[in-house]
Amino acid sequence: AIFALNPVGWRSSAMLTENGVLDMRNGTSARGQVVQLIDVRRVQSATVAPAGGNERYRLVISDGKFFQQAMVATSLHAQMQDVRPNAVMSVDAWTPNQVSGRIIIVI
Repeated sequence: AIFALNPVGWRSSAMLTENGVLDMRNGTSARGQVVQLIDVRRVQSATVAPAGGNERYRLVISDGKFFQQAMVATSLHAQMQDVRPNAVMSVDAWTPNQVSGRIIIVI
């Protein structure tokens, strides 16, 4: 599968995908969910990663109604360099994973 984040510029909450975060969390939605990045943080992974280092990006995404923690796949790190909080993104692919009793969406 190809994972991609596509910046779509600033939009109001009316342009965000209604219930998109909830659908992503439940695995019931289609491609192209438009969400806002409430928080973007670069964090150190607890595990040793190959050549790409052990940095990860942790996000808090929102559809204007729901919010959810997400992690960015290492293959997308180059695209994350200029992403800032409050950006609006179209998320083309993701996987909801259960980690320590919580669901984390991996983009």
